Amino acid sequence: MDGPEYFIMVLAAYMYFVSILGPKLMKDRPPFDLKWFMYGYNTVQVVLNLYIVYETAWVVHLYFLIKLLDLSDTLIMVLRKKDRQASFLHKYHHMSVLVAAWIGAAGGSNILLFGTINCSIHAVMYSYYTATIINPDLRYCKYKRHLTEVQLVSQGH
Repeated sequence: MDGPEYFIMVLAAYMYFVSILGPKLMKDRPPFDLKWFMYGYNTVQVVLNLYIVYETAWVVHLYFLIKLLDLSDTLIMVLRKKDRQASFLHKYHHMSVLVAAWIGAAGGSNILLFGTINCSIHAVMYSYYTATIINPDLRYCKYKRHLTEVQLVSQGH
């Protein structure tokens, strides 16, 4: 994706359909029974969101470990008496990148944290939606309100 054109077209088509065309097409029609489609959709959402949470955590941790390993570079230079290679810039770079990697691995990276929280909440949310397809009485359980609260709070960061 070089430019935003495709992204903007998708958003415009989405807004047009859900705001104008969709309601117009459905005005005089009965609602579709999408129970099994929704079951499959929700299940896919749960699996994909949990996968993203797992992979994000793993990749961030792996990146931190690699940056920790990168410190060996400087140790090797010192042991080989390659003082010019072990410059201040080299040392500073390895230390600062490791600190940034640690912040990311410790949960301080906002973009990764946002994505992880978002995917975690989506996994719970779509699990709930899937459960309500199997047992419609769950729509009225006392925890539904808390799910909405968690969604709203997650939007605030």
